[in-house]
Amino acid sequence: MDLSTLAKLQKKTASVARQRHDVSADLISRGFSALLTAQEEDFANRERLVEACELLLEAIRYQRSNPDPYVGVGYMYWLVGEYQESIAYLQEALIFDPQNEDARTLLDQMSQNRPQARPDESSISQNITEPDDTEPDYDELYDQTEAQINRLVQEVSSFSPKDFGVRTERFAIEKMERKYAGLLQKQDQLLADLQFVEKEIDCDELRARLRPFNLFLERCRLSLSKSWQQVELQQILNDHNIWIRKELIRISRGTQLPDDFSQKRFEHLLEDCDALADQLDALEQEGHDVSGLVQSYEQLATQVNNMQDLLDQY
Repeated sequence: MDLSTLAKLQKKTASVARQRHDVSADLISRGFSALLTAQEEDFANRERLVEACELLLEAIRYQRSNPDPYVGVGYMYWLVGEYQESIAYLQEALIFDPQNEDARTLLDQMSQNRPQARPDESSISQNITEPDDTEPDYDELYDQTEAQINRLVQEVSSFSPKDFGVRTERFAIEKMERKYAGLLQKQDQLLADLQFVEKEIDCDELRARLRPFNLFLERCRLSLSKSWQQVELQQILNDHNIWIRKELIRISRGTQLPDDFSQKRFEHLLEDCDALADQLDALEQEGHDVSGLVQSYEQLATQVNNMQDLLDQY
């Protein structure tokens, strides 16, 4: 690549970066404007908060290194009592700006003012740890466990299908993983409570009521697995496309095959193409949108054919 071509690419890259920065800045401005309006309305209009959140999340997608939208989203999650999500976004802001005053202030306020769980929301098995002369009221514990199950089932039923659907963006998948981890923690706690109550009372009915929650977690696990599978496939396709594109340029410029050309690497790529095609077919048959992966695969297939044509000439 000559210097003039490199300079043009650098200029184009800088231009794209500026465009993404400008779009992100506009989204941040609109997001905080919507948040301010919601605050002026005493947060009575939930749709205003949703609008602000969506704008700031979109800003993050355009420029991930700006801490401001992370702080804004973290603040909104704090407002609605989603403390784990709030902490995750505020900590993300501190990764890009360790001295961010707003993020640190919110985290400090959260640690000082976060409400304690009501007795019926905390773990029964953790509450009763020290033996005493008083026998636990298992009927009351049964009722508390039943109430916890009802809340969990209601919580997962309120999620939109897209919240835990198959995704291809790393940021969205990591966010989904954090939610999934929180739900797993609640499941572990509840199972411990059930085991404690079952010392005296049969809990088969409670376990049956918990089944929708367990099924939801299993769907989440499968969704995360498929999401990371698509991310991995995209990375493999990108790596292959970059390598073969570079080799095509090198080979086409010479009159003989370069001494350092790796025939084994090319053969490995050919084997991968078959395996990748099978995985894409399987994902498509399962109903997943693999259009982006298919486009990358078609680019790779075209370049593989071009490479084979070139190799046949030597």
